[in-house]
Amino acid sequence: MALAALPLARIRPARWFAHADGMVGLGTVVESRARALECAHDARAPFARGYVAYVAAMTEAVENGAFGDATPWMSRLAVDHAHGWLRSLDSYDRAQYGLVPGAWRGIFARQRHGLSQAEGLRISLAAHLLYDLPMALGRTDQAGVAPKAIEAAERTHRRITLRAFGYDGLLAGRAMRRAHADGWRDGIALAGTHTDAQRSLIFERVHLASLRADAP
Repeated sequence: MALAALPLARIRPARWFAHADGMVGLGTVVESRARALECAHDARAPFARGYVAYVAAMTEAVENGAFGDATPWMSRLAVDHAHGWLRSLDSYDRAQYGLVPGAWRGIFARQRHGLSQAEGLRISLAAHLLYDLPMALGRTDQAGVAPKAIEAAERTHRRITLRAFGYDGLLAGRAMRRAHADGWRDGIALAGTHTDAQRSLIFERVHLASLRADAP
């Protein structure tokens, strides 16, 4: 399917669990996925376990109001962001490959053939930031959230994400900081776009960037 023809239905709000459940519901779902993957000795387990740490840190940040005026918005964003990975994971395991974005299909396929845990974690996080993050930002209503609050939220979210997944070191985190910045930029652009032509251009940029996450 041509990217220009991507239906807007592709970025409908998440339906895996109620947004009313917030971070608590997300933590339960992610912990369940992590345990299942670990019990199966699945190569995707390290990313899932890192996600458990990320959700715990985000939950604490939300409860403490670390995102200031953007805290309710960031809580919704975190739930929707996670949906991208969860949907890809579950759809792939059900052989519903048409529902799995190209970057995730490539990553999951490589993880079946002896990809190292460190490399699997790296490319999984990159895809999550370059594809799932902008798509979630495009879905999450920013009404009532000041631009400066959103800018500050990006910095806090980036710090929490890199620390949870072990990429907070200067050298190790450089590429991930760039991935986070690029994904956030594209998501904000998507949220502020009102025409299908403009959306298609951003979709194409996001798609191509996420495919590069799988580069050896």
